[in-house]
Amino acid sequence: MGEGRPIDKALEEAIEFRRLLDDLHPKALAELVYKLIESGERIPEKYVREAIAQFSSARNLFGPEDPHDLELAADLLVYIGDYKKAIKYYKENGNYLKALRLARNTNMSKRFTEKLYREAMKYYEEIINFDRCIEIAEEFGMKEDAERYRRLKELLNE
Repeated sequence: MGEGRPIDKALEEAIEFRRLLDDLHPKALAELVYKLIESGERIPEKYVREAIAQFSSARNLFGPEDPHDLELAADLLVYIGDYKKAIKYYKENGNYLKALRLARNTNMSKRFTEKLYREAMKYYEEIINFDRCIEIAEEFGMKEDAERYRRLKELLNE
């Protein structure tokens, strides 16, 4: 009968941990969930979805209060397998490189990935970030594009 006690103790600790999670401030819960996932812990989807909602809830007409929050929401969406929504959030946050890598690594259609590539290049051209254009073009095997952006960068620096 004494052998069951460690299991009882573990069960009590798990119940107490759940209670603590339920009582946490939503932002604190979201941060904790993210940190636990980063450390390799498996987290019930309920808490992951709550964290996503918390990180993305600050979105408004002017974007999220903290752009980092939207990035965290996108990372958590990847964790639960909602890749299209994660790509949308990465794009909203201006992280087209992460969106493109996700599209490529999750075998999104070639057409989808090519369209996303064009959007990324347009975005980085508009903010005059030719280094990012070069990086993306090289990573995605677009040598001619990479060379064109190198020339543009040189012209800009003259």
